[in-house]
Amino acid sequence: MYHVWRDMCKTKTAVTCLTEPRFNDKQKEDFNRLFRCTLRLEFSQNPNTADAMGVAVLLNKNLVKTTGIITREVVPGRAMLVEMRNVSNSPLSILIVYTPNTSGENAMFWRTIQQWFVDNN
Repeated sequence: MYHVWRDMCKTKTAVTCLTEPRFNDKQKEDFNRLFRCTLRLEFSQNPNTADAMGVAVLLNKNLVKTTGIITREVVPGRAMLVEMRNVSNSPLSILIVYTPNTSGENAMFWRTIQQWFVDNN
C-alpha cells in the first residue's frame, strides 16, 4: 500500500476507491495506525470470504478533513457509501461499488442499492 500512498501524494489525490482490497479488521487497524498522519482507510469486506469482492476508500488527510466521516455498508463487500464534507464544507457522498458480472446478479444488485437508498433516506 506504500505505493498507493506515494502516488496519492505525488498526484495530490484526495480520495482513492479500491475494489477487491482484501483487508480484514486487523489489517485496517494496522494500516490506519501506520499511516495515521497521512491516510485513512475504510472498507467493506465480503461477509463470506475475505479473498473475494470487497470495496475500500483511502482518504488523503493532507487534502481532506477525515473527522466526521461516516461509512455505511450498502451491500456488504459490494457497495459502501462514504459521507463527508468537501473543501467548501458542503456535503459530499461517494458510493463505491463492485458490481457482479452476470446480468441477472447485476440487475438484482442495482435494485438492492436502489431499495437501500429508499429505506435509508
